[in-house]
Amino acid sequence: MRYAEYYALRRQLAPGLRSNQECYASVLDRLVTPTTRWLDAGCGHQVFPWAPELEAALVERAAFAAGCDLDEPAMRKHPFIRRVASANLEALPYREASFTLLSANMVVEHIARPAAVFSEFARVLAPAGQVVFHTPNAWSYFVLAARCVPERYRRRLASHIDGRPLEDVFPTHYRANRPRRITRLLKEAGFSDVHCLLVASDATIQQFRWIAIAELLILKATLTHWGRAFRASMIVTATRPPGA
Repeated sequence: MRYAEYYALRRQLAPGLRSNQECYASVLDRLVTPTTRWLDAGCGHQVFPWAPELEAALVERAAFAAGCDLDEPAMRKHPFIRRVASANLEALPYREASFTLLSANMVVEHIARPAAVFSEFARVLAPAGQVVFHTPNAWSYFVLAARCVPERYRRRLASHIDGRPLEDVFPTHYRANRPRRITRLLKEAGFSDVHCLLVASDATIQQFRWIAIAELLILKATLTHWGRAFRASMIVTATRPPGA
């Protein structure tokens, strides 16, 4: 099925549905200002592969933009963020209070020790600095289905569905992917004003008409008040207290 046909179906079956990545981009667009010192954690080779113009504008707008990742070959290909560092998120190579904004897009689900990582996020953020990250919701129908697939097959399946090279698909742990657990871990790390926004997204399998229709109907149900707990992902924001 062509993309144009899929989007016509989306408008018909689930009006108001937006991509979760578009929602995340909108939040980040509001947070990056000319005074922002910004770190994108787990930056890979691009912040928004589907919106390079927006990414370029955000990097240009920020007072300072940096990125870090363990995947050094991918990071070195980054077209916009030039200040990059190879780093484990549990031991960031930056001084305390170096940044006013820290972001992470589809990274937290891969973290084995989220408490240690969130503590590092707090350490490198200045007082009143903010963290924002986008990560799958552990209660979403897609994650629940994916976790039934053995890990050795899961990466190949994700690569095929997303159209990503296998080397860009990493093991998932989902140890900070429920709103209550995320809130508790962030508060223990020293953050306040934690907010978890549950967002729906596009159908994962758009190539086949009847699968896409079934998925869009499920997604439409998640747009209701009763279905919101099962939305695809979460956009989480939290603040380093001003007096920290």
